[in-house]
This record gives sequence, C-alpha cells and structure tokens, in this order.
Amino acid sequence: MSKIVSANLLLTGEVVYLGPSHRWVSDIDLATRYAAADDAKWRKFADQALAADQVIDVTTIDVDASSDEPVRLRERIRALGPTIHPAFARRKSAAAA
Repeated sequence: MSKIVSANLLLTGEVVYLGPSHRWVSDIDLATRYAAADDAKWRKFADQALAADQVIDVTTIDVDASSDEPVRLRERIRALGPTIHPAFARRKSAAAA
C-alpha cells in the first residue's frame, strides 16, 4: 500500500497533496506516492511547511495500490469535492488525464 501526504493550505483551506519537488498540488493524481518505510522522510518536508505556516492539518493517507485511490472514504471525498452534486466535484487536471 502506498502513502500520500495531505494537508490544507493555511490561507484558503484548499486540500493539497505533497507532489514532485516537495511542492503542494491540488490534484491528488499529481501527488507523490511513497512506501510506508519512507513515511518519516516525506513527513519531514510536510512538517517544515506546517512550521512555516503554509499548511495546516498535515496527515498521511493510505492509497490502494491497485486502484490508486485513497483507502478511506473521507480522503476520497476530500480529493473529489462535495458529494451533493456532480457539478461541484473537482475537475481532474489535463496533466493527470
């Protein structure tokens, strides 16, 4: 099972994921996946952003290896947006398609 670091931007509250080059991305498909053994290394970068007041609520989420989707329903909802109407769902970026 892979892992992803997730957080919220401090200024906007937007859900973001730690991506390539340790940059925060809003599209979960662009997030960096890593092995559980590397969790401390990736959390270090996220905790630095937390200390610099860039993000809040830093958490590590599990991602299913076969579907590449978050394991927990809460994280799937955070990635895709509100569940009340499809018109409000987040759009996937062209780079991820």
